[in-house]
Amino acid sequence: MTSHDEVKETYKKTFSNFHDLDIKSLSVHGHKDFTAWEWQITCKPAVDFETGDGIDRESAEKKKLVGYTLMWWEDGKIIRNHDYVQQKEAVEEG
Repeated sequence: MTSHDEVKETYKKTFSNFHDLDIKSLSVHGHKDFTAWEWQITCKPAVDFETGDGIDRESAEKKKLVGYTLMWWEDGKIIRNHDYVQQKEAVEEG
């Protein structure tokens, strides 16, 4: 089982790998034992995931991801989680 500190550090590292990260909830459905969360993320990668090299905000290409997170709950804790993600074409505004 992963500790709270390990989860916290993983999320910190994950979210620091992006510029202009925006997460929007599109819908949330469920009950005390199950939740389905539909979301959309727009961001610019701060790291080239193939090489590990950093990318500055101005050079980074905007990305758009849409997806669902399905969570099963027991005693107030997530016991199983599945994420489904699809990359969409990001449209630059302005």
